[in-house]
Amino acid sequence: MVLRYSVATFSTVVNLYYHSVPMVLPPPVAIEPQRYRYYEIFWYGPYGIVMMIVITLVLLKLSRQMARGNKQLSISDMLGITSLAFFTPWLVTSPVDFLMIAGGYGAPQFLIPLHLSILAWESWLVTVGVQTRFGLSKMQSYSLGLAAAGLFIAMGGPLIR
Repeated sequence: MVLRYSVATFSTVVNLYYHSVPMVLPPPVAIEPQRYRYYEIFWYGPYGIVMMIVITLVLLKLSRQMARGNKQLSISDMLGITSLAFFTPWLVTSPVDFLMIAGGYGAPQFLIPLHLSILAWESWLVTVGVQTRFGLSKMQSYSLGLAAAGLFIAMGGPLIR
């Protein structure tokens, strides 16, 4: 997670700032969009890491409830699942993201479909991970994958532009 959000700051956020890519939504504070993009360079990495830790903890709590309190579900296992699930698709698609932005295709109508498909992939990997590692049912695993995607959107959407 640290690698993802450290590299993404320089490969994506700086690229968005440099190319003055329009935002999906206006900044959540009264500030001009380009200045917000500039500040985002500094807080995007730390915020992304905290966001992933929160997602991991929520998924662990939900997993334990679904497994009826099974304490064998460790935080290190869940961290491994979320780290791998949210890193692998990013690693494969980040060059595409970079090239799209640098090539003038960084506008929301291009990036939103790409990022939603990446999130679907990440969510599916969470589903497979919790089902394989924790032995949860398919429905329980699907619900955790959807919870991961929902949390990612809910936490990232308000601040990340």
